[in-house]
Amino acid sequence: VNEFVRKAEEAFESGSLTAQNTNWSGQAGAENERNSVPIGDSFYSDILSRPGLYTGDVLMFILFAYIGHISHHSGAEEPGLSEVYQVLITALPFLIGWTLSAPLLSAYTSDCTSSRKAVIASTLRSACVGVPLGVAIRGLVTSHVPPASFAVISLIVCTTLLMTWRNMYITIVGTTSTSTSGNRKAGILDGFK
Repeated sequence: VNEFVRKAEEAFESGSLTAQNTNWSGQAGAENERNSVPIGDSFYSDILSRPGLYTGDVLMFILFAYIGHISHHSGAEEPGLSEVYQVLITALPFLIGWTLSAPLLSAYTSDCTSSRKAVIASTLRSACVGVPLGVAIRGLVTSHVPPASFAVISLIVCTTLLMTWRNMYITIVGTTSTSTSGNRKAGILDGFK
C-alpha cells in the first residue's frame, strides 16, 4: 500500500496523474460535462450558475407585489416613483424568503429543470417554504401578523407565477439533463445556436 501511495504521489507531482478522463457519473456535487450546473447537493452558489432562472423568479415576486398593489389601490393614475418603491418594498420580504430557502431545496440544480414534472416538484417544494418565510419576514418588518388569508393567497399566487415562469424557462432554454447520456429537450433558443 505504501508503495502504491508513493507512486501515486510521484505521478501527481509530475503532472501525469489528472482527473481529465475520470467518469464522475453518480458523484454528488460533480460537474456535468454538458452544462455547468452542479448535480447533487444544493447550495447558494447554484443561483449564480442559473442567473436567467433566478432573474425570472425575482420578476415573478415583483409581479406578485404589483398585482397586490393594483388590486388594493384602485387609482387610475400612472404609477409614480412612490408606487414603484412600494411594490419593491412589498416584494422584498418574499425575495429574501425565497433566496434563503429555495437553493437549499434544489430550486437551482440541473435536476429542477430536467422535465416539466421536475419543475412542478421543485417549485412546489421551494414555494411551500420560501413564501411562508417571506410572509413571516413581512410580518416582522411591518410589526403585525399578516392574516391567514394573505398567507394562503400569497402561497397560491406566487407558486402559480413561479411554475408558469419556470415552465416557460424550459420551453425557451430547454431542459437540463443529469443522465450520463446527456439527452435533453431543446428549447426555442437552441434553434439560434
